[in-house]
Amino acid sequence: MRTMMIAGALLFTSVITAHADGQWCANYGSGPGINCGFHTFAQCQAALSGNGGLCMQNGQYGTRAEPRARTRRDN
Repeated sequence: MRTMMIAGALLFTSVITAHADGQWCANYGSGPGINCGFHTFAQCQAALSGNGGLCMQNGQYGTRAEPRARTRRDN
């Protein structure tokens, strides 16, 4: 029972602190269970193996937080 509580707390913490730094997201299907830390589709599928859910592309992957600086052309 204690092991299950610790495992649940770790899973909850990992879901809450998930970063959007991968190209693929695993949606576990229940609650806020989305993890966008996968760089390949195969990694995402392996994480879902036996758990259910689906893999989807991260819409925020590759976007910049700040706009690109404009370059000035001297003619």
